[in-house]
Amino acid sequence: MKKLHSPMPLHGGSPLYWWIVSVVLLVCSSALHAQSHTPATVLLTGSREIKIGDKGFIAWRFQDYESVQVVGDTVSVIRGARDMITISPAKTTTYRLTALKQGGSRLDTVWRVTVLTQAQSDSIAGNEEKSAGAKTMSAKNTNNKNAPLPANELPPSVFATAETSSKPSEYYAGISHPEGDAKGWQGVKVKIVRIPDNSIEGAYLHAAVLDTMGNFLPALHTLDRAFKVTLIGKPDDESTRTNTAGNTASRDVLPPAFPELALREASLYDSPDLAVTLCVDNANYMQKFVSATGTLYEDFMRSLGNRVEKNQIVFDHRTMMNPPVQPAKESGGLTALYKAAYKGILTLKQSGRRHKALVLVSGGKDDASILYTMHDVMRSAREFGVVVYAIAVGSNADTYALRMMAEYSGGRFYAVDDGKSDEFQKILKEIALSYKAFYEITLSGGTGVQAHSKVIDAMLTFAVEKKGIVVSETKPFAMSEQAYYSAHQIVATFAANSFQADEQYDSQIGALALALKDNPTKVIELVGHTDMQGNDGTNRSFALRRAQAVKSRLTAMGASPAQIRLRSAGREKPVYYFESEDWQSRVNRRVELRWLDPALVPYEILAEAVASEEEAMRLESVWSARGYDAYYDAFLINRIPAYRLKLWGFPTLENAVKAKDELQAKYKLPLRVQ
Repeated sequence: MKKLHSPMPLHGGSPLYWWIVSVVLLVCSSALHAQSHTPATVLLTGSREIKIGDKGFIAWRFQDYESVQVVGDTVSVIRGARDMITISPAKTTTYRLTALKQGGSRLDTVWRVTVLTQAQSDSIAGNEEKSAGAKTMSAKNTNNKNAPLPANELPPSVFATAETSSKPSEYYAGISHPEGDAKGWQGVKVKIVRIPDNSIEGAYLHAAVLDTMGNFLPALHTLDRAFKVTLIGKPDDESTRTNTAGNTASRDVLPPAFPELALREASLYDSPDLAVTLCVDNANYMQKFVSATGTLYEDFMRSLGNRVEKNQIVFDHRTMMNPPVQPAKESGGLTALYKAAYKGILTLKQSGRRHKALVLVSGGKDDASILYTMHDVMRSAREFGVVVYAIAVGSNADTYALRMMAEYSGGRFYAVDDGKSDEFQKILKEIALSYKAFYEITLSGGTGVQAHSKVIDAMLTFAVEKKGIVVSETKPFAMSEQAYYSAHQIVATFAANSFQADEQYDSQIGALALALKDNPTKVIELVGHTDMQGNDGTNRSFALRRAQAVKSRLTAMGASPAQIRLRSAGREKPVYYFESEDWQSRVNRRVELRWLDPALVPYEILAEAVASEEEAMRLESVWSARGYDAYYDAFLINRIPAYRLKLWGFPTLENAVKAKDELQAKYKLPLRVQ
């Protein structure tokens, strides 16, 4: 399926060919469209000049709007109100940006991009080289990574504002004074707090050496060869797995690399070079936790310093910028984890700061990011240089997705129980302190192993022979991208005995309608569901009416009816089998989205239904032995669990129908294509 929303690169080509400007426009939207009367702040930034054949970008922020349509040259796309696109116009082009919000209000503005010929761009490049010559020589001298470093590079403000921990801690909990003695050298540990850059050239990581109390030990970078980084990669081709004798090696790793290092002690406390966005899940299942955490979020942000750019996103199925984090009254139990994380990353990109961190706190699984995936978050985080710290709260959190987003971006993953607000406080403190004092370790000679490997682990070792200390930590250094899709994509939920979608889902439905308009060849299926009340026959009918209601809303917003299929699941597929809370019943009363694209959701053949899981497992083995990809899932018949076997992997409807007809004739079974 063609990606409906994918992060785009913010730059392309040489900086000699185009330049970037940022313009803040205070626009009275009533002057641009009769339906709007409220002034709105617009931030536009991007490429003004591009050499023909190169790429540039346009980025924007429209306050108080929900989506933006961009039209120009060959571009016609719908994006969020704080988003961007990559452009590569063949000629000088004026792009029209139209911001839209509920009620029909709109705001129009334009962005003109001049396309330069080769001769024009060469002329600009020559002028820039002449004016920058002296500065370039100076920069080469000051950026010498092998130049001697001062014994202590931490500013006095770090020690003036830092506490020293006096209790044993596994977390980064304080900072020792440089004149003080380390407490408990035998319990020293090393932590890779983040890997901001894992490129082949210029890779570096940030680390902390902590005593038994969790205090950062300063001035250790002056010790001779105390730090060592070992990179171990898995080859991406079986033919490279050979030993020195030329035979195939039994191990599945490449020889380790020991890159040369350049060390310095550093701090980003109160730094204008740092931006941090805190992204907090505020769905119903998080309410007890949010109530218990009190002012922890505010304390965390304050501890970073005044000059750090700080933003906060609170999300359920909606995303809200910089509101107070407090228990939501009408959340509905849904969470758009990927959408919120992506918007947080985009906010950080637009900050222009070199160092960027997203602190992502979530206690649930994504079920409402209908246009975003985990892949979008992972790719954009690395592309835009954003480190993700992911904190999973409670047993319902999607620990796999959170861990992948954190480790792929070079951040850290944490898990905390619902009732452990004290543990959560320690985690936030560790993240804040990791920017206050750390060792920056640059792999000055390149990574070596990375050119032959897609998956690499980095092991950082800290050793002091005189004190008998050898400690290390291993962390993913480079990972392959992971394909991982949400179990549910919920468009809207409903009140009891109603087939009118809750108004809070208007923006969700509107975004889907715009996506369908922008992708007229794509087809979706809307699946209606009910809660556990009533009987199967009534619920199937009611669930279908809910799907029909959402379809009506989509077509009223401009989507083509030919793009929308309908199906009713009644109460057979609840998200929550035991509805102990009102919000769980509301989540069960929903309409879900399925993209009918063979690349992501192949056509399936519904085969046999049985009463026990043991029988379903047996049938799964039988069909697998026959050469078919098979699985089973649970559903309910009049509140009684049953199991349906499905054959999957058919790329087109024609393939599935042909296979169904052949199987029916051969095995005399009633089969149906879904």
